[in-house]
Amino acid sequence: TVMDGRVVQLVEELLRPISSYLDYLFYAGVIYGAKQLTSFVLGVLRGVRTYAIPIGGCRPGTDLTTKYGKWAVITAATSGLGLAFAEEFASRGVNVVLLSHSYEDLVQVVSNIQTEYGVQAYGIHANFSLGPRVFQEIEEALNGLEIGILVNTVAIRYDHPQYFALVPIQVRVFVLCVDTTYTTLCINDFYNYVTWDFKKTIE
Repeated sequence: TVMDGRVVQLVEELLRPISSYLDYLFYAGVIYGAKQLTSFVLGVLRGVRTYAIPIGGCRPGTDLTTKYGKWAVITAATSGLGLAFAEEFASRGVNVVLLSHSYEDLVQVVSNIQTEYGVQAYGIHANFSLGPRVFQEIEEALNGLEIGILVNTVAIRYDHPQYFALVPIQVRVFVLCVDTTYTTLCINDFYNYVTWDFKKTIE
């Protein structure tokens, strides 16, 4: 066929002896093209692996309680991403500890999850804007639980959209403390209460 003939011709071109500088340019082009093609294919595979195939053994059907532990801790769990994670874990049989600054929403979400998914759900009324003192209550509540998962979505924002440089310094410090420092401390507390077997998984 015509395609077979072109393939044979290309192979012959690749195998023939180098006789001029044009041959060097030809082979340089072949090498460059092969490199670009390889980079493209690897990029596609990385994209598929990142966005199309769940990572970390969390494919549908994976028993998360066996792989990680019986409990998951989710901050800011009464709305948005936090609520979505809480419902997903509960739907897969994982008990959930929900942290939120809104007591009324917390009571409602805990009740809904227990009723809809039949798992244990435990709420902790925690306002991260109060600073480090909130962690004592969190530590007491987590004590004794077999925790293997932490989803940290707590954050605060300004009252209205504004360039960061124009935000008052007091507000900037407050935002950075809640969104970074206090969430980091929360991770530290979480790690302290993870059972040893599951620490090995994390490490």
